[in-house]
Amino acid sequence: MDREFSCTKIFRFCCAHQLVNTSTEKCKSQHGHSYKLEVTVACNFLINEMVIDFTILKNIVTPFIESVDHKMLSPNSNHVIFQEGNNGFYENHIFPIIQPTAESIVEIAFNSISKQIEKFDEEETKFSGSMRRRTWLKRIKLWEEIDSAFVEIEAK
Repeated sequence: MDREFSCTKIFRFCCAHQLVNTSTEKCKSQHGHSYKLEVTVACNFLINEMVIDFTILKNIVTPFIESVDHKMLSPNSNHVIFQEGNNGFYENHIFPIIQPTAESIVEIAFNSISKQIEKFDEEETKFSGSMRRRTWLKRIKLWEEIDSAFVEIEAK
């Protein structure tokens, strides 16, 4: 029987942005939002009765949160995320932002966080009989305001 376990952790951050090429006048001006980011990680079987330790997930997501919290995301710019590399030094990961929409932000979050989940998965490779445990980033949901509209991206 195939099963999938998942867990979700919620993060909050505030940042500003300005949209270009939009018909909404309000969005053409610099403005900010209080974002809620829901990060869902999945696995095919539990180890120590967990999908992933919430502290580990927090450590994986924090570099992204710190890179956007109280920042201005500008159109046609590069967004830099500092993450700890294999050698203990921090590496720059640069993601281009053409239009800093919620969709662009959630895609950057997904790309950044999924790389770190993949590293975690490689380091934590375990087997149950002949079955290899696999851990992956399943979904990220980004609420532009805490209780209104959201966008999401999901692994396929």
